[in-house]
Amino acid sequence: MFTAETTALIVIDVQGKLARSMYNAEAMLQGITSAVRGAQILGMPVLHIEQYPQGLGHTLPEVAELLSDQVAMTKTTFDCCGNPDIVEAIRGWTGQTCWFVGLKRISVCISQYAACWGRVMRWS
Repeated sequence: MFTAETTALIVIDVQGKLARSMYNAEAMLQGITSAVRGAQILGMPVLHIEQYPQGLGHTLPEVAELLSDQVAMTKTTFDCCGNPDIVEAIRGWTGQTCWFVGLKRISVCISQYAACWGRVMRWS
């Protein structure tokens, strides 16, 4: 069973024109913002990640304003293990559970993050 103390949320690549062009984008965006708000209310750690923002744009304003207390961590690979700062942030969490939210059509990134999460948690 998960609790707020043992669970983290990673917001993955909710960026630019791609996010706006997704099927049912507004409903997806509403789900993502609800997850972020819920995590914040519960006091869960939230990690905000962008894939190559110079080319893909930054996180959509609706999500970014909820995460204004932190700077997005950036990456140029599908997973998060290519960025040592992201790996260090994950290692800093004491929990064992992670929820991932992002664009549903970008499942390769989400599956790669989940695999990375598992590897990092075993290395800790």
